[in-house]
Amino acid sequence: MKVKIIGGLGNQMFQYATTYALAKKRNEKLFLDLSLALNYDVHPLRINKLMCHSGTFETTAPKYEKHVFSPRIPSFLKKYIFFRCYMERKLTFNENLLHEAGTKKLVGYFQCEKYFTEYRDDLLEEFKPKESFSEVQNYIKNMIEQNSSCSMHIRRGDYFTNPEASAYHGLCNHEYFMNALKYLEENKKINRDTKIFIFSDDIDWCKKNIIIDYEAFFVTADDERAEMDMWLMSYCQHNIISNSTFSWWGAWLNQNMNKCVVAPKTWFKNGVNTDIVPESWVKL
Repeated sequence: MKVKIIGGLGNQMFQYATTYALAKKRNEKLFLDLSLALNYDVHPLRINKLMCHSGTFETTAPKYEKHVFSPRIPSFLKKYIFFRCYMERKLTFNENLLHEAGTKKLVGYFQCEKYFTEYRDDLLEEFKPKESFSEVQNYIKNMIEQNSSCSMHIRRGDYFTNPEASAYHGLCNHEYFMNALKYLEENKKINRDTKIFIFSDDIDWCKKNIIIDYEAFFVTADDERAEMDMWLMSYCQHNIISNSTFSWWGAWLNQNMNKCVVAPKTWFKNGVNTDIVPESWVKL
């Protein structure tokens, strides 16, 4: 099984996880086509910084992909190529994908845990970072583990600066995060002794605008090693996430059996349907 890797770290992990699951079911090897990701100027390639024990990385795409629309390629060969390549057309879960034995390559995002949840224990190992926490990150990790803790991930970045991304994704507003804290407190998941660890790609904005009645710790992002921030979030007892695949994975990797994850009920501002939020998580 092979998958085309593209997007930010969160999307790269969805693509890996889904293909990993299909490869496992079929007893096949897992290959990752990095040809697009290596030149993607929006987000850096980071899946190769996770253990990914089962994956083999390929840096060039097959030559036929570059010429598949050429009139020189016979129509019967094009049909054969497309039959073997599954192109995701919707962001909702497609159970048929799990049973399409002819598919040899995946192209899409596959943002639903139903594709791979039965291999959760395997993926927790696959997605461990290759590098170690810094001294500061170890200090934060210890503080998280020794206290009642909850992460809050506030996604801004291109959701705020890029008009197209803003129109498509939208931003979770201040009210959402306050309601999430209120929900967790009313359901006795957190209390006034809980420490809130705030993660963001715009931490300076958060320091000025996120005022809460809890002890807050603003975690400066590791711009070079985003996976470290994701794993720090996972050590918190509970998680409040944005409409971001990055914070989604921070919550999914959380191994607290009693965790409560709060997610926005509207994932895409433009109304695109998605099955990204697991049924066990709370939508607000």
